Amino acid sequence: MIENLKYCAELAESAGITLGLEAITGKWWQGTFVTTIPHAYLIVKAVNSPAVKLVFDTFQVQMETGNIIENIDCVWDEIAVFQIADAPQRTEPNSGEINYPAILKHIKAKGYDGLIEMEHSVSQPGKLGEEKVLEIYDGFNLLP
Repeated sequence: MIENLKYCAELAESAGITLGLEAITGKWWQGTFVTTIPHAYLIVKAVNSPAVKLVFDTFQVQMETGNIIENIDCVWDEIAVFQIADAPQRTEPNSGEINYPAILKHIKAKGYDGLIEMEHSVSQPGKLGEEKVLEIYDGFNLLP
């Protein structure tokens, strides 16, 4: 995997793009090779290219190891993007067990100004569910 990513990194660098490596929970997807963010981090470090970084998916991290803020700090130098979804159902923030106000405050305090992707379903169907999601994100106050 590392050798393949090194080859891909050269192509990505010349194209001016960044490849993201994401750890995927084996609890939902059995047989996945990279299941923890520390494992993904070691791979990215071994590739040693600015064109290969981490996708930090808070849902995946919570499902595998928990300790989201501690994991963020441990792999901070290689994070390209954050994805958010609450656990255990992969629904919108504040619908499960993850403390999103604390996590978002933490990454904002660290100076992160990159992309935060919403990668979740909605726990309540229809327009009411969509409005609830918008209210949740508006309440996070992520703007400077």
